Amino acid sequence: MSNLFVHLPSFATDYSGAASVFYNMGGLVVIHEPSGCMGNFTGFDEPRWYHAPEMVFSSFIREEEATMGDESILLNKILQECASHHPKFVAILGTPVPALIGCDISGIATEVFDTTKIPAFGLNTTGFQYYDDGIKKALLMIEEQLMKDSEVKEPKTVNILGYTPIDFFLSGDDRRLASFVESCGFRILCSLPGDELETIIKAPNAEKNIVVSAAAIPLAEKMREKYGIPFCAMLPGTTNGKERMQAFLQDYTPQLPASCVCSGKALVIGEQISANTIRDFLIEDLNYSNVNVATFFAFSRTIAREGDIKLSNEGHLQKLIEEGCYDIIVGDPLFERFTNRQQIFVSLPHPAVSSKLHWQSYVSLLSNDFSKYLYEKINRKYPVTLQ
Repeated sequence: MSNLFVHLPSFATDYSGAASVFYNMGGLVVIHEPSGCMGNFTGFDEPRWYHAPEMVFSSFIREEEATMGDESILLNKILQECASHHPKFVAILGTPVPALIGCDISGIATEVFDTTKIPAFGLNTTGFQYYDDGIKKALLMIEEQLMKDSEVKEPKTVNILGYTPIDFFLSGDDRRLASFVESCGFRILCSLPGDELETIIKAPNAEKNIVVSAAAIPLAEKMREKYGIPFCAMLPGTTNGKERMQAFLQDYTPQLPASCVCSGKALVIGEQISANTIRDFLIEDLNYSNVNVATFFAFSRTIAREGDIKLSNEGHLQKLIEEGCYDIIVGDPLFERFTNRQQIFVSLPHPAVSSKLHWQSYVSLLSNDFSKYLYEKINRKYPVTLQ
């Protein structure tokens, strides 16, 4: 019963995370399910669907098909769609029903490739894990099937790994990040997800990787091991953050000014790399001395600090807030119900948590106004020097 959520809705699931990776890449995405899971993705987890729908289909698995384990029905449906739409690839994603009956998703993908010679990805997502697990699996499978080592690196190039609307909504932070990278004298070779297969194949040619969500760290670690590409896992939000990323790209040791600290304890709840960026703002711009990060999603010790924590359930979050004596709590608006009146709550919607309930109020982490937004929410006068 520890995993029962009483106050929070279900977070975005693994098949939604995987579908978000394959979205807008020119392929056919098949969600193997009776009828509800695709609607969950297109209606609640994928904001791009409303203005730029892609080839995402439901298999509409029926009771008899599930009972008898007849996988030829799914295979024939996919082959028909391939003949009609000529996709650049096929991605088949599992959901709870095929997971429970033991459907061979990988085997079906192999049959699709053998029959059509179209690249096919079969991901054994289950609907029982969060979106970050689906993102991780999709990225690793793309690397395994498409990328090959290259001895020649294209100078002054980077890959952006892990940027999806489930974390960043349609905020334009991808363009802001690209602009910053270009200001450092580099160009983006590949955005994964984001680019099509022809570009993704060239990703091992990049000099460096920039990871913007913790779900993409396993891919970055694998690319470092196989292709010798170093990576940083961060966003250039604060002044010091920009300096650190520029130092990573240009290979020098940054000289960072010491932050003035004041008493105050804060908790940031959210995707780990985004939450780390918010922590930087609280420490560097608002002078908080003790800021912890907590997340329900992918958690890497390599980018964590002392006191950071991976949350296991909503009871865990409730206990952390009650015992942590935090002055400020930053997170999705649905987390506010766990706070008390003495604590200042700063609302920063996370699409993976509250979906379309609050995603129109998403606040860009890389915009010039983010620091000002924090000041206003914490009831401090915004200093002229930071405007």
